[in-house]
Amino acid sequence: MKASIRGITLGTDGARQAYCMQEISLESLSKTCTGMAVLLGIDGSSTCTGVSVFNLGNGGLIGTIALKRSSKEDAVHYKVEFKRFLVELLGAVDAREAVYEEPFFGVNALTNKVLFMLRSSVEEVIAENEPRFNQLKFHEISNARWKKLFLEKVPKGGKEVQKAAIREKALSLYPFMWVCTQDECDATGIGYAACRADSIKGLENQRKPRPFQYCIEFFGGDSDEEFVEWFDGNWERLSVPEALVCGGYWIVPIKGTGSFENYIYREMGDEDNLLVLRFSSKHHANVVMQYRIADLTVRNKFIYAVIWRKHRKRA
Repeated sequence: MKASIRGITLGTDGARQAYCMQEISLESLSKTCTGMAVLLGIDGSSTCTGVSVFNLGNGGLIGTIALKRSSKEDAVHYKVEFKRFLVELLGAVDAREAVYEEPFFGVNALTNKVLFMLRSSVEEVIAENEPRFNQLKFHEISNARWKKLFLEKVPKGGKEVQKAAIREKALSLYPFMWVCTQDECDATGIGYAACRADSIKGLENQRKPRPFQYCIEFFGGDSDEEFVEWFDGNWERLSVPEALVCGGYWIVPIKGTGSFENYIYREMGDEDNLLVLRFSSKHHANVVMQYRIADLTVRNKFIYAVIWRKHRKRA
């Protein structure tokens, strides 16, 4: 893994002074952050994870980091190196908040594997180094919510259109970011939104329930990784629309209490995506009885409900 750390410096552009971004050392970043609490915005990626560093006091951008996976690096080694760098970074700056974009899973099984492995990295680093980083609060935030706050109006047209809009907005705020990767721009959007939200918790998935007709399939498993591996290899045998699978999906853990249907309506919101709800096989007995899936509760730790709208929205 190659780590590229970029800091904001004052340089010259012809006859005038202008801010620019230059590669710096972790030691230089540490000196810049002396005496300030910072927020880290993290965009996990299977190829190049982006990190932004913001001043929590005034919401100003301090720098960005690109953690590029080498062509010879497998998923396990990439995570090991990512965690090693996180330990060094957290030792160099006073990070109080770490904001991580919830993973969005597509049809590429290898990509999904890396995203799953990276997802818990920050929490693992905190736990493995107790009490050294106990001041750090970890948040996994909604992809849709931070984009709405950052872009104000999220463009339709798919992932690539949104990425282009994020880069354009990042450059309008910080013109010197032209040297940065897309992952750094995404991480900057995440950090920017978190610094300006009424509360970071408000960026977590909280969708207003709105009833709609839906299709549902149930599966059992002992871990998210197990479910994703099975689903990636077997979804074609189901009645799930191919366009939804290709568009990717989220896995949302739900509590054992509350209305199961309200969870569906709230988590789907106004989106037209593939939704996967995960709950303990010991909970939601009414759902187990209604759909006659008692056999799944006997041999599995979790039950996964794969849900999609019965009537697709118009593009």
